[in-house]
Amino acid sequence: MPTKTPKSIKATPKSKATAPNQAPRLGNANAAPSNSLPQELQQAVLKTFKQAFNIDHNELRQKIQQVKQHLYKRDFAQAFATESFRQAYTLRWSPSRALAYLDILHALDPLHLRSRPEWRDDEDIARQPSTGVVVGGVLPASTDSHGLRKVVCVGGGGGAEMVALAAYWRYMESFEPSPNGQEAGKRRVRLDCTLVDIADWSVVTQELLSAVTVTSPGAQYALQRGGIAAQPLLGPRPEYYSGRFVLADVLGMSAEELSTTLQGAMLVTIMFTLNELYSVSIKATTTFLLSLTDVLAPGALLLVVDSPGSYSTVGIGSDKEKKYPMQWLLDHTLLESAAASASDDGERGKVSKWEKMEGWDSRWFRLKGFRYPIELEDMRYQLHLYRKL
Repeated sequence: MPTKTPKSIKATPKSKATAPNQAPRLGNANAAPSNSLPQELQQAVLKTFKQAFNIDHNELRQKIQQVKQHLYKRDFAQAFATESFRQAYTLRWSPSRALAYLDILHALDPLHLRSRPEWRDDEDIARQPSTGVVVGGVLPASTDSHGLRKVVCVGGGGGAEMVALAAYWRYMESFEPSPNGQEAGKRRVRLDCTLVDIADWSVVTQELLSAVTVTSPGAQYALQRGGIAAQPLLGPRPEYYSGRFVLADVLGMSAEELSTTLQGAMLVTIMFTLNELYSVSIKATTTFLLSLTDVLAPGALLLVVDSPGSYSTVGIGSDKEKKYPMQWLLDHTLLESAAASASDDGERGKVSKWEKMEGWDSRWFRLKGFRYPIELEDMRYQLHLYRKL
C-alpha cells in the first residue's frame, strides 16, 4: 500500500443551492471531528471486531499479507475472493475506519439523534428480527416509519459503517444528554442499516451483527456497575438496531431494484468506494448518482468519504491523460447535471436538486492509546455531504 499521501487537489467550489424551507443544520457540522469520544466506547468498537471472528493469529497474518498484495495491485476481486480474505480484511482495516466513521457521525449527527430525538416507549418497538442477510438486489420496504432512521451503505461490505452506526447510536443513548434536559438512555430512535456490496460479505455481516447485539459473558455484572466493557456494543437495547447485507453491483442494479433498496433512506453513505466506481465506469457511476436524485426523498443526505488528493483522481478520455479530482466530478454531477436534468421540461433556469452542506478536502483521524492485537493506522480522508432538496 502507498505510504505517502500527496497534498489534496482543490476543485473550484460550486455555489450552494438554497431551499425556501431549509431543514435545520446538522449538529456540530461546522466543527471538525476531534476524536473526543469516550475511550471506553471506542475500545468497545475494537472489541466488537476482535470477538466477531475466531482466526489463528499466524494464519491471520498470512492472509493479511496476501490481501495487502492484491490491494496494492488494485485487484479488488482477488482481495475479496474468499471468506478468509474478507475476514482478514475486516480485522485489519475495518476497525480503524469504524472509529473514524464514528468520529464523523458524532461531529455531523446526520441522523439528528442529538438535535431531533424522538421519545418512545418500549412497547412501541416493532417486534422484528434485528439481523438478516439478503442475497440479491431487492429488499422489502420498511413498514415501521415512526422513529426509524434508515441508512444504506454503498460498498459497506467490510462492516466498518455498520459498527460505527451502532456505536453512534450507543453514544447518543448512553452519553449524550437530550436537548430538553432528560437524561441519556431515554432516546428511543431505531436504526436500520443496509450494506450493499459487489462481493459476498454476508458471513462477515452476520458475525459483526451478532457481536454488536449478543450479550457476552459478564454483561450482567457490567450493567450493574454501569460499565460497557463486557456488554455488546448496543448495550441492553439490541432491538433498536437492525442490519442486513445485499449482494449487488450498484452500477448494474435496475431502477426498480435501486428504488426498493433505497426507499425511505435518511442517509446514504459511499465510503472509500466512489473513486473505485469511477474507475470501473464514469458513465455508469454518473448514472447511478443521478438515480439517487430520482429515488431519494427531499431531506435525505448523501455522505461521501474517500482518499484525498491524487489518490482520488479520475482519468477521462481514451488515453486517460486528463485527470479530474473525484470531488469535482461529484459536485458537477449533483449540483450541475442533476439540476440541468430537472429543467428539461422547458422551463427557464435550473432547478437545484442538491445542496452541498459540507466539503472537507483533507482531514486526519489519529489513533493512539487503544488496545488491539493488530496495529491500527491513522486515516486521512476527504468528505462531502449533500442534502436532497
